[in-house]
Amino acid sequence: MAGSELANRSAQSGAAPANPFIIGQHATGEGFTDRVAEIDRFVDALSDSSTRLVVYGDRRLGKSSALNVAAERVRAAGRPVAVVDLGKANSAIAAAQRIVGAIYKEIGAPWEQLAKGIVARLRGAVTVTASVEPAGTSSFALKLEPGSGAAEAESRLVTEVLDAVEEELARRNHRIGLVLDEFQRLLAWGGEDVEWALKASFETHRHAAYIMAGSARRLIEDMVSKKRRALWGVVEAMEFGPIEDALMMRWIVDRSAATGVPIDVIVAATIVRLAGPRTRDIVQLARAVWFLSRDRGAATRSDVTEAMESLVDEQSPLHLRVWDARTATERRVLTVLAAEPEVSLLAAETLGKYDLGPKSTIQNAVSALVGDELLTRTERSGGFTYDDPFFRRWVEVNALEDINRTPPPLLPDEV
Repeated sequence: MAGSELANRSAQSGAAPANPFIIGQHATGEGFTDRVAEIDRFVDALSDSSTRLVVYGDRRLGKSSALNVAAERVRAAGRPVAVVDLGKANSAIAAAQRIVGAIYKEIGAPWEQLAKGIVARLRGAVTVTASVEPAGTSSFALKLEPGSGAAEAESRLVTEVLDAVEEELARRNHRIGLVLDEFQRLLAWGGEDVEWALKASFETHRHAAYIMAGSARRLIEDMVSKKRRALWGVVEAMEFGPIEDALMMRWIVDRSAATGVPIDVIVAATIVRLAGPRTRDIVQLARAVWFLSRDRGAATRSDVTEAMESLVDEQSPLHLRVWDARTATERRVLTVLAAEPEVSLLAAETLGKYDLGPKSTIQNAVSALVGDELLTRTERSGGFTYDDPFFRRWVEVNALEDINRTPPPLLPDEV
């Protein structure tokens, strides 16, 4: 439906328009922007059982949404796709359960046959408990038995599940696309041994196309680019980067126009500038700007700054908890980066100017902040930047006085 038509229908019905900028769930339909090339690549990958594709990139860029859009397209063409979010699994058992459950849902194969294959492969280390849901559908639970071999069994559980699934697919002559989102979580339950087990599985499986996606960018880059690692030369690798600013701006303009609450290209550019490059952050700020503008008419640049400050203020208790949990040195590093985003933290001039102490101490602090995803590495040599633009603004407002700085305005006076 065209934007003007949607706006006219809302006006005619007297219904208040809904905010077109949605967060907290996978983007679909008109709520999804761009990613045409990426989705086409995912569709091709999930349709070819020889695929072993690793997709990596920073968080909040829309990987999961793009993968789900691609999965729906492949399903619409008649091929099943199981999407498994391993980021929500807290153990290998939970991960295995999610995989088998997702595949069972997609292909409707009797769960008992998959489960029996798993149990047989694990030589009794896993038991299966059956139950019947109120709706009459079967469900199951996997349980790792305690004992001397439990730890070893857990480390190989997921790959043995995949092997059992492959055998069942082969027996039935089925094909399936399998997306393992946040797949790097598997290493938490088996270390690099899991990578070698995955390699062995990928080399023999013929009935499942694999896309493995993750946001632990540096870890995954090491996994796929270093010759000593198991997946080197076995998988294809694809970086999932930010959406181009111009495309995000146009999408914001079009989405807002569809509701009769216009956000022009200058305001959209301001939103992208303050919240970018993460898609989710941009959408969150656009959402707040839309709410401010709904009763005022067309959005302005001042609405963007007001919305940004409001979001920072709303999240202040959370930011304070994060801040208080850091060491004094880590807080100093965060403060310096808020004051000078382009600064080279480890340069002798910076260390002296801000009395940061020994270089090794700052290196350790930066490593801790990167590891906890408060900072991210940039393409600049020795460069780091905030992962969260709202946390960065909180630091600007609340901590710069510690280094005799005042919070800068969010925007310069000129357009």
